Amino acid sequence: MKKLAKFILSTGFCLVGLSVFFSCSIEDESALKEMEIKVFGEQNRNIPVSMAKAGKEDALVPYALLDKIDVSSQVYDAARKTVTVRYSGNEYVFTLGAYEATKNGSKISLPLAPRLDGDTVMMPAAFLLKEFQAKMVIGENLEIYVPTVVTNPTLAWSGEQYLNGSPLDYLVQIAKDKNFRSIVLTDKVAFTGQYVPVDALTPDEYWWRVKPMTDPDLSTGWSEPQWFKIIAPEKEYTVKAGSTAEQIHNVIQEAAQNTPALVKFEKGEYHVSPSFQYLKCQPDPSQYGGGVNPPGLIELIGAKNLVIEGNGSTVCIDNESSILKAFVSKNLILRNITFTTHMPLKPAGRIVGVNTAASTLQFELLEGQVTPEEKPDYYKNFNEGFAVTDSSGATKRGVLTRMRHAQIPGKVSGRVYQVTVTEARSVASFAKDLAVGDFIYFVPKQGGAYGAMGIFAEYCEDLTLYNVRKTESGGYSYIIKNCEKLKFLKFIDKPRSVHDHSEGGLIGSGRTGIWMEDCEFWNYSDDGPQNSTEPIEIYMKPSSNMLILKQDTELRGSMNLPDMNFALARYWKTNNIRPGDQLMIYTNQIDPGDVRYTVKDAVFRAGYISVTLDRSIPESTVIELSKPFPSGKTVVVNTSSRQTGAAYRNCLFKNIARNGIYGAAADFLIENCRFEDIGETGLRVADFVTADCANILIRNNVIERSNLNCTALEAVSIGVLMYDRANTWKNGMKNVYILNNRIIDRNKVGFYIWATDNLLIEGNILENKKYTNYGYHSPSWGTTQNEILRLKDCRNAVFQNNSILDTRPLPVPYIKTAVDGFKAAGNMFSNGYKD
Repeated sequence: MKKLAKFILSTGFCLVGLSVFFSCSIEDESALKEMEIKVFGEQNRNIPVSMAKAGKEDALVPYALLDKIDVSSQVYDAARKTVTVRYSGNEYVFTLGAYEATKNGSKISLPLAPRLDGDTVMMPAAFLLKEFQAKMVIGENLEIYVPTVVTNPTLAWSGEQYLNGSPLDYLVQIAKDKNFRSIVLTDKVAFTGQYVPVDALTPDEYWWRVKPMTDPDLSTGWSEPQWFKIIAPEKEYTVKAGSTAEQIHNVIQEAAQNTPALVKFEKGEYHVSPSFQYLKCQPDPSQYGGGVNPPGLIELIGAKNLVIEGNGSTVCIDNESSILKAFVSKNLILRNITFTTHMPLKPAGRIVGVNTAASTLQFELLEGQVTPEEKPDYYKNFNEGFAVTDSSGATKRGVLTRMRHAQIPGKVSGRVYQVTVTEARSVASFAKDLAVGDFIYFVPKQGGAYGAMGIFAEYCEDLTLYNVRKTESGGYSYIIKNCEKLKFLKFIDKPRSVHDHSEGGLIGSGRTGIWMEDCEFWNYSDDGPQNSTEPIEIYMKPSSNMLILKQDTELRGSMNLPDMNFALARYWKTNNIRPGDQLMIYTNQIDPGDVRYTVKDAVFRAGYISVTLDRSIPESTVIELSKPFPSGKTVVVNTSSRQTGAAYRNCLFKNIARNGIYGAAADFLIENCRFEDIGETGLRVADFVTADCANILIRNNVIERSNLNCTALEAVSIGVLMYDRANTWKNGMKNVYILNNRIIDRNKVGFYIWATDNLLIEGNILENKKYTNYGYHSPSWGTTQNEILRLKDCRNAVFQNNSILDTRPLPVPYIKTAVDGFKAAGNMFSNGYKD
């Protein structure tokens, strides 16, 4: 099996604990023993090489671009078969396994092979001798050469996150010159430890630097400038106007085999009906429902350095097909394109009658919607049922997000149908809020429609959706798992009409969180974007040598993919795990290790499997299970998926039936976003027990009209989803800052915070937080009054300098159960009350 090692390049300065880095990879375990040195000249031959440092072997050796070193600095010792390179006053010796002299003027370079970007750098001897475990310190003026086609690069650093107990902002600058006389952009960010420019950069050379905002003086405090280069694709392929799905597919596949490449659509409107399934390895069928796996217009596996330029075109998908399926791919960009469909993927109708005694609704199907006779699968998801909206498409106030029904709707006459609601309480309790003229729509989690118009990706690195627009989806708008450097930039997910919907979006696992900026999300019948660190296949890791797995779940097995190091194919289910099986631990999702463990015991319980290992597992992300599964295949599952550096900036979330954002990550930034007409919680951040959620900054957002269905408690929720109450503090939230937000709402709780250590709620404005008839409603609690703040099992909580306008008389923070250290000060109320 190939071995993939990863190392970090860091600047040599130290500023508030700050260091800047790029990540590079060395693939193939033979790289641990020898590298390849290319002698460019008349003979142009490859020569095996091992390296040693001349002089101080324990010194940290910087990277250098050998093709930038003068030939005169290279000394060849024919007897010893060594080449000595002098750089910045240090000597580096390359011992050659075979060498033939070349003409004067030739250059020696050492690539990190195999590399996707084609850059040539020198491998430091000391680092090689320590098998890539050392941390590199870069020389003062060293240029780091990482050319890529990615036009919105991820710029990352490590440094302090707080200044005097408050979140510390960083300024990021990108320029065309090292002296920063030609600045391209300046921006500010906190907590994430990374930055992505929202506007695409053109192919060119750039420098970037970062500065902690410890003082306002912009002339000092910057990191050393770091150099990067964006390259233009070498080859261009054209999708001609009027191309069919198969023709589009063929052009993209040819380009994917000849990267770096650009696929460019001729501007126009395309009508396509994909009917093929190129990928031999498909996403989890359960995400579509009924095991149906629809074809995709764009299907990529093992692609690298590919740009798909829509050129402002519109692609109309005329059947139940998905937009994109990408697997085990790197440096992919899909940009400047709109995807739509004329197919009604979620049947919608107008309510024409409500019979609360019989628990029935009658509705008239809208023009163009498929009938139950034409597409019964669209109406068979009785558990998920249907949702109710008002005439604007917003979640109906006081109505549950979903109403379950007993059977396929029966025809009354013409296009009028009747459906029986199985949850009679839903209709009876909220009959006053259901009105003739409201609309219902069904959720088809059965059949191919559930995968239609979806975007799916697994095990990809640096995937960018830039200025991509799409309308409704049959199911989830996107399901993206185990991807690194995922970017949604100027992504618009907005239906053609107020009566079209998507199910929501799921972003699962991945070591680095998504960067989402200038995006819009409309008309979701479930949660808004779910940025989740929840394990995909494992419930939890209750102890260092135990895993709790879900039963009857298909896992991912190995597949032989050229030059790739991921496992994808599915061969068996968790139920096959037995004592004696071997597990191989990965250090994270991109970089596999080779430490093996043995299953000592596998206890099958109701719905899950408790697996005990022969020894403790370090903090890891991916586990590969092997032996004795069918055909010798291996299987990959997640044991922990700590996600860091997620950012949601300048985004709109509107008409979301459940939570506007449902996220979990460490170093998580949510700022300058707007949430409107949200069915449940406007903004919900939750820890999923196995993940580490700390350092969360929520600032300068607006939440207007949340909790429309009266099933949630709050406009903003921070807390832990606990499988075991005893584990509350084991994996609780830490360091949460809710600053300068504006909440405009007439019902329930402003903030509900639980199992959080070190909480600051400051500078927020809450408007219209007065008692109404809605409050919180549940069968067990009944209807409650409102509270500004609810705390549960919190430590070190501060609620200060907030403004609460138009409130019921004398509101005070409502504290539920244990709170260890709470302070309220400087809060202003419009009725004159002041704490």
